[in-house]
Amino acid sequence: MQNLIVAVIVVIACGVVLKRYLPRPVRLAIARQLADWCAKAGWDGMAMRLRSGVASASATTACGDCKSCAPVANPSKPATFSITPEELRKTIRR
Repeated sequence: MQNLIVAVIVVIACGVVLKRYLPRPVRLAIARQLADWCAKAGWDGMAMRLRSGVASASATTACGDCKSCAPVANPSKPATFSITPEELRKTIRR
């Protein structure tokens, strides 16, 4: 019984991590495939929920967090970063 509980916890944790870190197109493709599988298995309610989530997610224009598809403002000038000693002092744990 403990093995079953641990397996369920691991599967749920894996799902949470994949949902958070997989790119949106991959998540949408997985949701479409899962919706098709649910429809074949006779789980019409679950298939409708998955398809409505895919439809609403694909209706948005921006991909969200990464913005890697956004045009670069000035491609000839690379981004420079500088950290001052004062900013480093603020990050030290006390």
